[in-house]
Amino acid sequence: NDRSLRAFAGRIRMARAQQLSTLGQHRAALALQKQVVADYGAARDPKKASSLNRLVTSHVALANSAVRAGERDVACASTKEALRTVAELERAKGLIPSVGRYKAGLEGNAARCARGVAASGLEFLL
Repeated sequence: NDRSLRAFAGRIRMARAQQLSTLGQHRAALALQKQVVADYGAARDPKKASSLNRLVTSHVALANSAVRAGERDVACASTKEALRTVAELERAKGLIPSVGRYKAGLEGNAARCARGVAASGLEFLL
């Protein structure tokens, strides 16, 4: 179906963005990952936990790319949005373990962001 196809395309673009980030092509990686976040955000369905879990994962990937690029504001904003969506998933009892494992790291990075820590001081979440 169309939703499955869009999710698959998002995963492919997210993998490509991560590859670009690893190769040091930060501007291209951030642009591509921002597109993935926007696409998953537009497709979010509060009744479908899978769409929200994908959105969290895309925000984590964006934050990671931003940390590599030294883009603190992008990393902090994406971390905040990921945590907001994690909380939404927890309330709905839809947070899957593979996404829930990011919560502690996201909380740590959110606290670092609140203290004004530079991007280099944020944790890269795996």
